[in-house]
Amino acid sequence: VGRWAMGEGTLPRGFAQGVSSTSCTLQTCLHYNLFLSLAFLALEGAVLLHKARVYETNIFGRVLTPLAFAVWACAEVFRLWFGHVGNLQEKLPQISVFFLLSVFPQLPCLLYFIFLQEYWLPFELVAGVTMITMIVLELVTSYFAVRALIRKQTTNFYIRLGSEENPAW
Repeated sequence: VGRWAMGEGTLPRGFAQGVSSTSCTLQTCLHYNLFLSLAFLALEGAVLLHKARVYETNIFGRVLTPLAFAVWACAEVFRLWFGHVGNLQEKLPQISVFFLLSVFPQLPCLLYFIFLQEYWLPFELVAGVTMITMIVLELVTSYFAVRALIRKQTTNFYIRLGSEENPAW
């Protein structure tokens, strides 16, 4: 236990009254989404390879499907990293990037996998709906986490502003 927890000294930078605004619900969603995304990456990649070998698709499907998968996979790595860092370290820019990456490109790519492919397998429907459900849950929890983080940082700002202007405060 540090000195600040026992009432001695000053609080560490970023702490208002020693209260954390980290969202446990968001962190739990991110944790499970990491494993879900790894499974989706492996299985959807295998399904796409199978469909490329077996099904004869038009040029639109041959180009757009692998492109959407590559965009989803690359964005998912950064989205999860920004979510973890933004939530655990209480950094507003990172959690905002996580929120934006969840809305675009993740949701459009997953919606393409579910509804717009020429050929789709039942696995893709189940996995896509599961991924969209996780992302919507993360969007809702990250919205409340951002609100709590903004409230905390605003409080910290006013506390620091008041202590600088009036040292007797």
